[in-house]
Amino acid sequence: MDQAGSGGSWLASDGRWYPAASAAPERRTLGSRDLMSGALIVAIVVGLAGLFLIARTPTATTPAVVLPPVVTSPGRLLFVRATHDADLQGWVHVAASVTVGTTATTATEDAGPTIGQQTIHLGTQSGTVVYVDHVAYVQFSSAAIAQTLGAPNISAAAIGKWISFQPSDKGYSTIVQGVTLSSLVSQLLAFPGALTIGQATVVNGQSVTPITGEARVGGRTIKAVVDVTRTAHPLPVEVNASSSGASETVAFSNWGSAVKITAPSGATPAAGVIS
Repeated sequence: MDQAGSGGSWLASDGRWYPAASAAPERRTLGSRDLMSGALIVAIVVGLAGLFLIARTPTATTPAVVLPPVVTSPGRLLFVRATHDADLQGWVHVAASVTVGTTATTATEDAGPTIGQQTIHLGTQSGTVVYVDHVAYVQFSSAAIAQTLGAPNISAAAIGKWISFQPSDKGYSTIVQGVTLSSLVSQLLAFPGALTIGQATVVNGQSVTPITGEARVGGRTIKAVVDVTRTAHPLPVEVNASSSGASETVAFSNWGSAVKITAPSGATPAAGVIS
């Protein structure tokens, strides 16, 4: 006969003691927090695994576009340096002569950063432009040269007198072209196309390097040479251009030397004399 002992053990009929059966563990119901924690762990593991795979898996890359190298000639490089250094000088004096067909034009000019003055002779006629404080003061010897230089029709009574053009007046933008240094450089040193360097020579008493190319003169593209100083900061000294029907010579001097320019007094507003 089986007998119960202490501590939950019992004596079986075969004379042996047997331990008590282990109590079944308490069953715990998973709550929402446990489910969320498990889901979060899974998500993190999966995410890390995904990142690992992405890091390890080769990705298709778009091949880089290889552009051909930009080849700039020594002549173009020297020309760009000279025009860049010219803009930095602030001031320059220019004497120019241009012949297109049978028409000859001469001009002298002092161009500054935001100020300038020029006098142009076209045959027996002349015109003067003074640019101060964004106002252009002009004086023409005839209505014909006024129109040639871009001024609109003006009354006969205004010929020979000073006329002031404001930025809003008709013809203003044409009149002020080439009056300041930056606009002068862009206008007189327009050399499209290939440029080549020639042998060193002397022009106007200065050692120069000639650069040969093509320039725009009177609406035409003609062969031209610009001579620049053989210095650490090259500057234009002279431009010579010619063809069967046009020629141009421009001499640059007094780089960086400022000139005092004042506005003429008693100028008549352009709005009152434009017809």
